[in-house]
Amino acid sequence: MDTIKRPVHLLELPEIRTRIAFFLCNSDCISCMRVNKAWHKDFAGSVWHTIDFEKSESFSHVAPATIVKYGHLIRQVKNVAKEEHLFLLQRSNVSSLIRLGFLVTNNPRPQGLFYDIFRRNKSTLRVFDVSSRLIEATTYSEQLQNKALFLSIDLPASGSKLTHLYLGGLCLTRANFSDVLRCSPHLQSVKLIDNIFYSHDPSFEVFRHQGVKMLSAPLSQVWITKRHTPNAPSLLIHFPQLETWENITHCVPEMPISALALQNELNHHCPRLNTVHFDDEESDPMAIAIIYVKALAGIKDCQLWYKTLNQTSFLGIFGHKETLTHIRLDCFTPDVPIVSMSDPNPSVKSLVSIIFQICPLLEVFSAKAHQMDIAAAEKYKWVCGGLRELSIRFKGLDTVPAVDDCLERLSLLHSRDGGLRHEIGGNYIGADSVGYRVCRKLLSIKKLKTVWLGTRNYYLATS
Repeated sequence: MDTIKRPVHLLELPEIRTRIAFFLCNSDCISCMRVNKAWHKDFAGSVWHTIDFEKSESFSHVAPATIVKYGHLIRQVKNVAKEEHLFLLQRSNVSSLIRLGFLVTNNPRPQGLFYDIFRRNKSTLRVFDVSSRLIEATTYSEQLQNKALFLSIDLPASGSKLTHLYLGGLCLTRANFSDVLRCSPHLQSVKLIDNIFYSHDPSFEVFRHQGVKMLSAPLSQVWITKRHTPNAPSLLIHFPQLETWENITHCVPEMPISALALQNELNHHCPRLNTVHFDDEESDPMAIAIIYVKALAGIKDCQLWYKTLNQTSFLGIFGHKETLTHIRLDCFTPDVPIVSMSDPNPSVKSLVSIIFQICPLLEVFSAKAHQMDIAAAEKYKWVCGGLRELSIRFKGLDTVPAVDDCLERLSLLHSRDGGLRHEIGGNYIGADSVGYRVCRKLLSIKKLKTVWLGTRNYYLATS
């Protein structure tokens, strides 16, 4: 007779426990670790995966024996700023980090300890974040006089697997910056904020990285060398394969370079650039329009804050209407439903409606702060037949139940041959309601797969 196997509860499977551990807070994971040895093993990885010294100073006081036991589970370390933080990470079993963040000081001892940790983890490290509190200095002697940071980033010449690099508030020579790039052959993205690059030697060969496709840096950072070393080329010369430029303005509305000069630099050094994001909410609409219209060509992806959208900045979008596939008019993801939030920029309602009428290649559109009138959407034909993702609110769907009801109806109609033929007694169900009219408009977009109406992403089933 066959042995009858009792049903296995999902939590008895270690694969399931390991997966759900990353959705729980640390206190819950610690409680689960106390169930038995098997649970202890599966939930410990989540507890020790990320150490952020800024959020939890208690990590600084962990006993050395505890690090010996769990150090091999640590994968991310953020905001290393004190010597005791470094002593904690000096254990040899802390050797599988994928992310490391360090606030540099002028004390050479912490720097030495930090780079020891870096070298030990160079084969696994993917994200490197190093910053300091910037002190203005244009020469090495001024650095010493002001006790500012003169940093020579000690990256190993071989074995580096870095893919993402962030430098903030540092002072480097151009030769040193080139060495950093040269020693990181797998680099894909670079983020630069408030650094000073100086001491450019015209005879020195500038290194051009062939792997970096994303740059996050304001214009004032890319051209900061013009102020400290007037004859030095911009930082764009290092990134010939650049496709995405984020954070192009950073609380500085004044442009450090003319639109024509920027256009020439991009055409010469970064011909592949097709994505430009204005991620700062204080970006000047005039600067947005000038850069998009006069300095860029063939942009496929643009992003700016909704509050900066007006008739001036809209010209930047209009100038690329034939090539744009992604437009995002928000630089945030709300943690809670915002269905009842008032429209912070009601004067641009017509501008948002125009976007759907002039961008035939549009695939992704997001303006979560915008509230569209369904009557305006019905009035004109949308030419973006390839729209796949839409994030926008509609006037009349101002509560969570109203949005959920609309999404349920959308699902029902979508499952019935496109839905628009579903009738009762010869009449459409709720044909005059805002919810039904929104459904009808959305169902007319044949390739639409993801919808956000104020609460959550809703995914339409593929046929």
